[in-house]
Amino acid sequence: MKNAQIIILLATLLSSCVIDGHSDIKTNLINQSNHSIQILPYRNGVVEPISITTISPNDTAIVFTWEGKGKVNPHDYGYYLSYYDSVKIVYDNSFTILHRKANDPNLSGIVYTNPRNIINSDNYLRTITSETGYSITGYFDFIFTEQDYLDAKQ
Repeated sequence: MKNAQIIILLATLLSSCVIDGHSDIKTNLINQSNHSIQILPYRNGVVEPISITTISPNDTAIVFTWEGKGKVNPHDYGYYLSYYDSVKIVYDNSFTILHRKANDPNLSGIVYTNPRNIINSDNYLRTITSETGYSITGYFDFIFTEQDYLDAKQ
């Protein structure tokens, strides 16, 4: 009887042990062009000023970070941008191109399924640097190229 009580006590104590995990996920926007980039997310036709991001030529901006306890399903900046209707990308304060959440080919801009659309999470390069059953570390990259600038300039 006493052995059974000890076994029950141990089983209760061991099952209540929690292994602390950790998540550290970042999203980098990498500007490989020779032009400044401004990112303007729109919701219902209005830019949300707190969400504006500017990236200098040949620079990188960390635009989204998730750090905390426990292992999470990693999300990127595209996931964050999916709450917006569209995102306007402005090059050198002159040339603009819209990245649309919609796939309507009758609308101007880059549709969601285009591999250059910044809203579509599938267009981010995903790198997991470390992963266990309880923790994950990694980053996502979206790379702006000179061709993106030329596309906006057209």
